[in-house]
Amino acid sequence: MFKKAFRTKPTLRLLYTLVFSLYMIMLVSESGIAQSVAAEDRDTGLKRLEIAVVAKRGKEKSVHKWQPTADYLTRHIPGYEFVVVPYDWDEIRQAVAMGIGDFVLTNPGMYVEFEALHDVRRIATLKNYRLGKPYTAFGVVLFKRADRKDITTVESLKGKRLAAVNETAWGGWQVGWRQLLELGIDPYKDLSELVFAGSHDNAVLAVRDGKVDIGSVRTDTLERMAAEGTIKLEDFQPLFLNKEYGDKFPFWLSTALYPEWPFATASHTAMELNEKVAIALMSIPEDSDAARAGKYEGWTVPSNYQPIHETLRVLKVTPYEHYGEITLAKVLAKYWKELVLALILIISLCCAAFYFKQLNRRLTKTQNQLHEELSERVKAQKELQRASEEVRDKNLELEENLEQIQAMQDQIIMQEKMASLGSLTAGIAHEIKNPLNFVINFSELTVDLVDEINEELEDHRDKFDDDTWSYVQEILGDLASNAAKINEHGKRSDSIVRNMLNHSKGNTGERLKTEMNTFVDEYVKLGYHGMRANDSSFNVTIHTDYDPDLGSMEINPQDMSRVILNIVNNACYAVQERQKAEGDGFEPSLWVSTKKQGNDMELLIKDNGTGMPEEIKEKVFNPFFTTKPTGSGTGLGLSMSYDIVVQGHNGRFEVDSKEGEYTCFTLGLPGS
Repeated sequence: MFKKAFRTKPTLRLLYTLVFSLYMIMLVSESGIAQSVAAEDRDTGLKRLEIAVVAKRGKEKSVHKWQPTADYLTRHIPGYEFVVVPYDWDEIRQAVAMGIGDFVLTNPGMYVEFEALHDVRRIATLKNYRLGKPYTAFGVVLFKRADRKDITTVESLKGKRLAAVNETAWGGWQVGWRQLLELGIDPYKDLSELVFAGSHDNAVLAVRDGKVDIGSVRTDTLERMAAEGTIKLEDFQPLFLNKEYGDKFPFWLSTALYPEWPFATASHTAMELNEKVAIALMSIPEDSDAARAGKYEGWTVPSNYQPIHETLRVLKVTPYEHYGEITLAKVLAKYWKELVLALILIISLCCAAFYFKQLNRRLTKTQNQLHEELSERVKAQKELQRASEEVRDKNLELEENLEQIQAMQDQIIMQEKMASLGSLTAGIAHEIKNPLNFVINFSELTVDLVDEINEELEDHRDKFDDDTWSYVQEILGDLASNAAKINEHGKRSDSIVRNMLNHSKGNTGERLKTEMNTFVDEYVKLGYHGMRANDSSFNVTIHTDYDPDLGSMEINPQDMSRVILNIVNNACYAVQERQKAEGDGFEPSLWVSTKKQGNDMELLIKDNGTGMPEEIKEKVFNPFFTTKPTGSGTGLGLSMSYDIVVQGHNGRFEVDSKEGEYTCFTLGLPGS
């Protein structure tokens, strides 16, 4: 439900943007969003025009609110069909960046971002209908529960918890953020926790329920929720009340007022169509279905959004995250003439230096020639001595180069060891950890809720007959049991994720007594799920046969885990390639077995993938040898695994394979 605030570094933010862009491209490809908006509908013959809307209260509510406005435009602008397409905060950024949609309806802060980055232009401003009157401006109210007597001054805000809507939401956070800065409070440093609830309603309920101490939402939110019966207005109190606007703005207000939502057009939309849409919007009657559904009186000429630009520059967020920074491009634009003159001067000095150097070289050469003519024998001896010294220097240089090459090879091998960890941690742990915490926490809350329901029902036992009481108890028992199982398996999954994170910390060199069947099973599954993190369509059937008498062995868990992951990754890659070649009729499979042999252990991992011919099988343990395409592997995985098993654990590492049928790796580890 809630998302804690974080400020990403530029590199991580860029990585996140690239990953999310790929996700949006996949989403667009599957849903057909990226079809040309000028394509004619086969049934109606109308050209489809999309209005991208940010769904601040959920996509279903957004369509219900704004589709009547789109229908009004369809009826009054012949030849076009207007359709509302709702997006969440991140999706609409990706959609506008990729040129999806012909018009945009979003909050003022996000509009300014689109205006600066994607040439989006406003054509009308909303006349929002609240408490029987239209308003073309709004602000933010910072508020608390009325019974919180400990929050009375600006200083008392420090160390408190605050709930807002979204880190990039204009009315849902950024306006309140600037107000706090003006009061001398940096929310990212002075507050103990900053929670983003996803919607204005959730932020208000978080304050009401005591999950946070203070809230920040757009004006009229509290009054609207009170009118809907969701809350009681007297349960809350504004932190700072701005009375500058008097009766002209009757809502609780803590900040300055800013223009309402703009209706904007994309850069590729025709100017003639923009004019028709603007005229149609401003002609919408206040008693029309569109106005009633959208809860507005109508639309007016575009407002001045310059105050929003100023606020975003103060906050240094998109599109002003680099505002005030001195860049190379800015320096070149301002001082290019001086830089050109300096460059010419430097080139002239270099040419002069080169000329005098050449002249000096010729003079020196002449002197040497005269000296050589006078002392030929001495020169020959010196030349011989110099040649000898050069040979010695070359030998030393060659030895140093060989040492550097060896050091570079060792470094590359170490990087290969850690590469899989970074991929697994980034691809699985990051995606699983947060939702997994929610699964565990909410399953525990479910058990507590069942207990509370039972306690409440016990007080009203006399109101139920025996059959109903037994049925209710049976349902509650099942609910509690299910929640407990969810919690148990959630914690089990959490343990696996922690093992992944511990695994990424590097080799300690210590050998630990390890229960081998559990260890092998865990990292086989970890390797499989790592492949699925990169390709969710990938599946393989895993057959296991673990010797129950195997018990524990002393191994280096981190090194041996890399060996298992390397083998499983290669096996999954092989069966995936064979499936691509043979199609749906092929069933990818993986066989894993352990066997106790005296004090020793034998581990067998076999796949039914593409297999290997003899000439490849002989080279498979060579460093830098790989059959994968360029960029898919370095050829160090099996070489590293061979060193870990044979040299690090005094074991054996063998491969058996038949081209087009199977590959089987066998590991033998000696006992104590």
